[in-house]
Amino acid sequence: MSLTRLLLLGGTGFVGSAIIRNALKANQDGSGPRRDNRYFIRTLSRTGSSKTEVANVENIKGNALEPQTYRHLLADTDAVVSTIGTIMDQKKHGDMGTYEKLNRDAVIYAAREFVKAKGTSEYKDKADRPCLVYVSAAHAPPDFILDSRYITTKRQAENVLLGREFRNSLRVVILRPGLLYSYHKRQITVPVGWAAILFSTLISPFKSYLPESLLFLTDRPLRDDEVACAILQAVKDKKTEGIVEVDDIRRLAKEWQSLRGN
Repeated sequence: MSLTRLLLLGGTGFVGSAIIRNALKANQDGSGPRRDNRYFIRTLSRTGSSKTEVANVENIKGNALEPQTYRHLLADTDAVVSTIGTIMDQKKHGDMGTYEKLNRDAVIYAAREFVKAKGTSEYKDKADRPCLVYVSAAHAPPDFILDSRYITTKRQAENVLLGREFRNSLRVVILRPGLLYSYHKRQITVPVGWAAILFSTLISPFKSYLPESLLFLTDRPLRDDEVACAILQAVKDKKTEGIVEVDDIRRLAKEWQSLRGN
C-alpha cells in the first residue's frame, strides 16, 4: 500500500479543507485504481487544533512564516501544498499579515526549507523531485476593487518558485484558479459562483477585446472540491509541472475523479 505524506499549509480555508475531505474519501474508497493509495496529512495552523480528531490527519501548531515550527516535519514529507493567501492585509497580525508575507514569503520560505530537508538541490532524474503545490490566482480585478499588491505578490512568488533556485530540486505546480465557491463552507458563495459561471461563459468569446483589468470576468469560477482534486492529481502525476490555468485545473480534477470511479 502506498502512503503519500502531505504537509498542508493553510488547512482551515476553502481549498485546504477540501483537500483533507477528498483525500480522506480516497482513503475510505475500497474499490477502483486508487484503492492502494492512502494519504497522511499534516496541517499547519496558528492554533493547531480541529473541531474533531480524524484518522490520518495531524493538526500541527505553527506558522508558515516561522520555519522552525515545521521544518522537523519535512524530511518524510512527499509533497508540500500551500493554500496560504489573503485578499487584504490582515492588520490584526501586524507585519506578519501583509500581502507580501502571506501571498509571497510564506510559500518561498516553505520551498527553501523543503529543499534543505531533502538534503539535495539537484536530482539526476527530475521525476524524483519532491512536489510543491502553490495555489496562486488567475486574473485579478482592477486596483479600485482589489489592491494590486494582491496579484503582484502572487506573481512574485510564482517567479521565484519557477526560477533557477528550485528548478532542479522541486517539481513546482502552480494553480491559478479564479473565484471559488463551496457547497461545504460559506454556502452563500454558491449563487455568486453560479452567476459568475454564467457571466464568464457569455463574455469569454469577447476576451480578446477586453482590457487586462477586466479579464478576471472571463475566469470560470471553480468549486473548492475541483481545486482540491486537481491538487491531489498534480501531486500524483509527475508530468504535471509549472502553471496550471483554470481549464487545466478542471481537467486534472476530472482525471482524479475518474480514477476514483466518480
